[in-house]
Amino acid sequence: MFPSSLLLSGFFFLTIQVPPSHPVETVRQGQDQGDQKKSPATITLKRAAQVPGTKVLLGDIAKVECQDDDYARYLASIQVGATPKSRWARWLSKRTVQTSLRLQKIDLGRLTFAGKERVEVTALLDQIPAEEFLKQAEVALKALLQDQGERDAEWVLSARIRPVVIPRPRQGYELLARPDGVKVQLNYARFLVDIKIDGEVVQKIQVAFRLKRFRQVLVSRLPLKPGEDYTADNTQIKRVDIARLSLPADMSPMTQLTQTRGRVASRNIRPGTVLFETDLARPSVIKKGEVVTVIALVGKIRITAEGQAQKDGGVGDRIPVLVRRKRTNITVQAEVLGAGVVTVTIRGGIARR
Repeated sequence: MFPSSLLLSGFFFLTIQVPPSHPVETVRQGQDQGDQKKSPATITLKRAAQVPGTKVLLGDIAKVECQDDDYARYLASIQVGATPKSRWARWLSKRTVQTSLRLQKIDLGRLTFAGKERVEVTALLDQIPAEEFLKQAEVALKALLQDQGERDAEWVLSARIRPVVIPRPRQGYELLARPDGVKVQLNYARFLVDIKIDGEVVQKIQVAFRLKRFRQVLVSRLPLKPGEDYTADNTQIKRVDIARLSLPADMSPMTQLTQTRGRVASRNIRPGTVLFETDLARPSVIKKGEVVTVIALVGKIRITAEGQAQKDGGVGDRIPVLVRRKRTNITVQAEVLGAGVVTVTIRGGIARR
């Protein structure tokens, strides 16, 4: 059987990720403490060091000398701390470095430490221009609008974006924008742009837009009072920003002139009003309280009875009708066929009120 230290050492060498600034060309999987004893190393700590990336490696803050070049490179690649945020500096002491090496199963007895007792560490920094965040957020916004079927939309930034200072990457950085689900509305959308440094997300930047979503919809030309006939001459099709209307999800403006045919105004309508189905109604041919003929269809059987309309209705409307019977009265939802006539189709009996 192999010694447990050999297995742990071999496993570590297989899984560690070594940044390009300290490449390990050949890491011997069978290296154990016996091998290390043949290759003592000297660690000379610097007075100060500027470090890229988000992690401080031993090779960043010290000169590592060893007869075994592969082992020297391996020691240099071990993480001994985190890079300071922004322009702040931090101190790494020799004791902290030794603790980090001990956690990686390094035999400190075979290491000689020289140089300073602590190292002043500062970060090498780069700056990402605001335009890069805007570009990525706009790519995500266009994809979102396409998924929602938007063909005519415009947007402006809701708040100014500022450049962001980041640690200088060892390998590179990446920006990934995604919608903030709770902040996507008709007239507003917010995105989070993840900043990934060497594959690790280190910061999230918010980018918000004010949206305009345009539709070709029906708009009134003249004022109308309730009950007045609505004609095609009183309507125009106009490009309108529906995002400013703050519509419920199940409500949309009318878009076809044929939708106004045979309709009357259901309320006071001013010029320039965007029209919805609820703004127009069919002319009433039945008045509330009027006695009507109810034609009930039960399969192929046709039954005729009298009822009382409980609401005004035009041709094609469905209105409640009270039908009086000997033992009890029932209310049915009937479709208006014409003046004084409604019809109801009964499946499996009539539901009582």
